Amino acid sequence: MNGAIKPDLLRPRWSKVFTDLWADKTRTGLVVASIAVGVFAIGMIVTAYVILSQDINRSYAAVDPPNIVVLTDPFDKAFVQTIQNLPGVNQAEGRRLVDTRAQRGTQDWQDLALVGVSSFSSPINRLVPILGTQYPKDDEVIVSQNLMFSTGYQPGDILKIEIPDGSIHTLTVVGLVTDQTTSKPDPNSSSNAFVSMKTLGLMGLDSNFNQLYVTIKGGGSDPALIARVADSISAQTKNSQRTVYSIDQKLSTEHPMTSSILAVIGIMIALGALITVLSSSLIINTLNALLTQQLRQIGIMKMVGARSFQILGMYITLIIAYGVIALLLAVPLGALAGYGLAWFIANLMGAGLQGFRIIPLAVLIQVVVGILIPLGAGFFPVNSGAKINVQRAISNYRPGSRVPKKNRFRLNPGAF
Repeated sequence: MNGAIKPDLLRPRWSKVFTDLWADKTRTGLVVASIAVGVFAIGMIVTAYVILSQDINRSYAAVDPPNIVVLTDPFDKAFVQTIQNLPGVNQAEGRRLVDTRAQRGTQDWQDLALVGVSSFSSPINRLVPILGTQYPKDDEVIVSQNLMFSTGYQPGDILKIEIPDGSIHTLTVVGLVTDQTTSKPDPNSSSNAFVSMKTLGLMGLDSNFNQLYVTIKGGGSDPALIARVADSISAQTKNSQRTVYSIDQKLSTEHPMTSSILAVIGIMIALGALITVLSSSLIINTLNALLTQQLRQIGIMKMVGARSFQILGMYITLIIAYGVIALLLAVPLGALAGYGLAWFIANLMGAGLQGFRIIPLAVLIQVVVGILIPLGAGFFPVNSGAKINVQRAISNYRPGSRVPKKNRFRLNPGAF
């Protein structure tokens, strides 16, 4: 009899899976949502992590940032040429850093670091325009802007600039730019404003520099070479009877904020994984309730010849279906949200992204999490329910009751 019934069970068995999915939309929605939330979080964070790890370093290297920045006593172009001739130096450039205060109209004064530049076409630390021009003329200024340091200034604004001697001068904002070398959460930092050295002269300041920008040969990716050149520059500066107030060393291939940002996102990945694991409790409770409601159905299926492994397979398929539906929702949303998160963080750092793209690693992790976590959470209650014998399934059917646990030490008469 069993041999004749088994082939007929194929269609009803899978039909039941689809019925369970469709008939109770609330239950299906809860399970799918609990899976999708964790999968979405994992996909978003992994996508942002991969995009940022690939793009912000490329964006930083593209502007040819200085590998060594020295703040020292005033020096002239002759000293810049001396540094340029040191072994290992690729380019050297002098700049003038002046701490000022700026005011727009009747607004409050705010700190502004005024940077005098000899040439805005310099190959070192190229400024990327956001709005307006990146080439200010006499009595004009361009302001660095990012989400971390936002002055609120716009092209066309007239600024009153107070320099250290107390005199006040008027400059016109003609552009907003990004300066990735200053995008770091330093409470003592302020936005940079860039002017020509001639503009500084019109403000009564001399033409000497006090900040030295140096790039290293070989792309600036060798920390040992950077350290040796920095030591040579420090020694040369001290030999010229100047004091070295600070000397920063940076790789061209690594944004200064990379390690901090990726560490924070790594913590977010752990939190996303925790959300996914916690969602498994809802899956377990839902499947327990489902099996409790369907004990009589399981008993009837066994009466007509169904085997425990067939019933187990049926409910495993139901769990996989929940996971697939969740993936269809969470994967595209996670990709979009991940790129949005990466874009937000990149703008915070003044960096640029290479554009939206699907991250295969994120999709793979989402598929694994979206299938294996629900299977792991649902296997034990499903396996317990599938092994129940016919007599117990029929006689113990009570809506709202739990699936009876199997007593390992008592013989099961229905198993013989």
